[in-house]
Amino acid sequence: MEYDFRVSSSPGSLPSGLVPCTTSGSLYRPAGLMIVVEVIKTLIDAGYKLEDVVQAIAKIPMQLANEPWAGLLWDVTNRRMIMSADNRILAERLLAYGLTSDEDIAGRTARELRKEWAGILVKGIRSVALPSWVRLKIPRKVS
Repeated sequence: MEYDFRVSSSPGSLPSGLVPCTTSGSLYRPAGLMIVVEVIKTLIDAGYKLEDVVQAIAKIPMQLANEPWAGLLWDVTNRRMIMSADNRILAERLLAYGLTSDEDIAGRTARELRKEWAGILVKGIRSVALPSWVRLKIPRKVS
């Protein structure tokens, strides 16, 4: 059984925030889950709260057949995951950028992300727009 990070309305035996996923083709497959966990770790290391990160990720569309995952992590024609290192790293960067708009956390400027993504999709740079999901609040710096 696959699990999704949607917030459950009823407490049960599943870990908080996890509910059974009723559809296939979700980023929460084992390979995709590694990407999500890596981004969660990166954001926590940058000072974001785990609860805020998980709640924000729960609101992101994770169907592999849709942007930004189609062609990046999902081969729409053959219906299988694309897990080359370049694609995986770009997916992590897009997820981190889409949650924070922070180029330092994403490891690339917005233009570099668009150029790299367009190259993988074999499209022009103007044909791709960076995701704009729920933005996490900038963490306060502890001094």
